[in-house]
Amino acid sequence: MSSAGFSVDVDAVDAHAGTVEERAGRVRAGANAGKTVGPGAFGLIGQGISAGVITASHDLTTTLGAAARTGERHGRSLRDTAALYREVERRIAAGFGGPR
Repeated sequence: MSSAGFSVDVDAVDAHAGTVEERAGRVRAGANAGKTVGPGAFGLIGQGISAGVITASHDLTTTLGAAARTGERHGRSLRDTAALYREVERRIAAGFGGPR
């Protein structure tokens, strides 16, 4: 879609959305993997220091989860944007007697 003022490659926007969604999925996987850390992960000797590590792991997985949600929303927004550009183009073409 283009005009004298700007041009939007909606296929590129869709492709970028796929990249964003894929990266958000990787971040989500990292967040989920961190949720498995518990006191037993450090053995008997490590249990004394495990509380601090578990707290830090929880904080990190919480942050990664928030980042994943943001990436997922961004991917959906990009797809919505591409769809809306396509709809605008369709309506403009229809107004000039093009395909409806």
